[in-house]
Amino acid sequence: MSFWNDFTDACQADADFAEENSSLIFLISGIALGVAAAAVAVVEGKKVTEKLEEKHEAEKELDEEISKPVQVATDIVAAAPCYWGALVLGAGAIFCLVKSYNINMGQIATLGAALSVAEKKNREYDIYRQKVREAVGKNQEEKIKHEVTKEEVRRDPPPKSFLECDESDGKMRMKNLNTGSYFRSTPQDIRRVETIITHRCYTQEYTKLSEFLYELDVNDRSDAADVYGWPMGSFPDISFEPVLLDDGVTTITGVRFFRDEDEIIGNILKGYGSY
Repeated sequence: MSFWNDFTDACQADADFAEENSSLIFLISGIALGVAAAAVAVVEGKKVTEKLEEKHEAEKELDEEISKPVQVATDIVAAAPCYWGALVLGAGAIFCLVKSYNINMGQIATLGAALSVAEKKNREYDIYRQKVREAVGKNQEEKIKHEVTKEEVRRDPPPKSFLECDESDGKMRMKNLNTGSYFRSTPQDIRRVETIITHRCYTQEYTKLSEFLYELDVNDRSDAADVYGWPMGSFPDISFEPVLLDDGVTTITGVRFFRDEDEIIGNILKGYGSY
């Protein structure tokens, strides 16, 4: 059973890799097919030259005079079968390159639309969070947030294998409260990566949460990880909170990623724009 699970996991990982890198795969395939088509054309070209020379020699031995147009037409008919392989490879190369371009354009359009929606939702959430804190106070807001976290975990409990994992390596069981995924890490590693991402936020136009998780060696395939992030000039603000599971005994650590609220929310409330 363990072998079968490992096999299915490996197949799923390969399928996910192919889906995530389909554009690159088509691009590399197109280039490879183009090179192969050129190589076949060169090799077959030499054969065609020899074949046409033999054909012309045979035509000279005939008593009938062949006109130039007829000779050209018969040469094309004689040479065409030699280039079928190159033509098929060339057509495959064109298809792969066009497919790669279309996938790229589709991904760019999808990401642009997703970022636009995410920015609007994030702005609304940032303002809402600030208003709740102003209305009920910071302590009460923290209690509300904790209850929301408990409900999130209740609706999406961790898998049994996650709860039974060996913690002798010092890594804690955690839940990403932004994406809903479970992972293992340490607060020290998260703070270390926070420093890396903070520096990156000063040079990149937009730094995604998935980049943060990648630096943690966490494989999170959720769409939220690729949408949520930090625009240039802002930086991560991370909170840790204990989460008690339904058994009333087991506690894991919830990790929530924010933008720097003093800068972001302050600018929004002052009317300085989105970020």
